[in-house]
Amino acid sequence: MKRISYIYRQYVCVCIGLFGLMAGLSFYLAFIHPFAFSLIGIGLLSNTRKSRVFICLIFFIMNVLFEIGQKYKIIFIKLIPQWFSSIPILENTRDFFLKGTFAVEDLIGITLGSISAFICAEIISIRRGNCNEGTKETR
Repeated sequence: MKRISYIYRQYVCVCIGLFGLMAGLSFYLAFIHPFAFSLIGIGLLSNTRKSRVFICLIFFIMNVLFEIGQKYKIIFIKLIPQWFSSIPILENTRDFFLKGTFAVEDLIGITLGSISAFICAEIISIRRGNCNEGTKETR
């Protein structure tokens, strides 16, 4: 029984440490969102370096606008169309800006997530042999 108690205490300490670390890194979710969706978009729609840059840039801009919208709530709320309130998912847009909090750490996470997605996509492209996109190979 002592052994189980010891293991349980260690498990709890590790979990508290892990989730405490995540709480300290407030940009974690801000990093994951543009990273994941950029890679999904690249996987579905991209076959050139220019399109990979474009997709990462689009998700970067969208995330930054939503983050800035939390700082300038009044301005962004006025931009939300009235018909959003009649659509189940979009009806929460107003509350997102009203109840959300702006954080510089989130902007850092968004930037790092977008850049990391582009780097991962480039590495995958190079490993697949697509590193000379847009140029004519001469052999």
